[in-house]
Amino acid sequence: MKQLSSFLVFISFLVLGASQSQADVLIKLGLDLDNSTTKTTPGSSTKEDVLLTSLGLGYAMGSGVYLGAIYELQTDKTDTTETSLNQMGVSLGYVMGNGFVMFNYFAAATLKPLTTTEYTGTGMGVDLGYGFPIASSMKLGVQLNYRSLSYTKSTTAGVETDLDFVITNLSPSVFLSWKI
Repeated sequence: MKQLSSFLVFISFLVLGASQSQADVLIKLGLDLDNSTTKTTPGSSTKEDVLLTSLGLGYAMGSGVYLGAIYELQTDKTDTTETSLNQMGVSLGYVMGNGFVMFNYFAAATLKPLTTTEYTGTGMGVDLGYGFPIASSMKLGVQLNYRSLSYTKSTTAGVETDLDFVITNLSPSVFLSWKI
């Protein structure tokens, strides 16, 4: 809860800072949908559906430097399991014309399978994208997302355990962004 409060204070400062400077407020919604079927043995297969939703809010200064916040939610469903991952953090990047590069630090990352265990940690990511103008203040585009999330604690029935595992992912996505 403390991390959520800190995150909301950071968002408030972003909005206040953008209103006091020569900066454009940017809102970006990204979607990545991956459906795959894996054949494990003759006659059997496993279907997997992954949906990653990403929401970014920040501002780009006149120099092109971007400072913002990011929240992501991913659901991963197979025939027998469902896992949710969410992470929130800050973004620093550069916006040049229709292209951008963003470096993300995820201060809070959580992985929850259907079991009663919850995994927590931190991570980093890089987004590289290009948007095509569809209206005066709106772009539709594509981006390449790299994520590396390191989970260091697991909690089961109130008992916390140290661990060390990393999930790394490289995936394409589409985004819609608004400049306010």
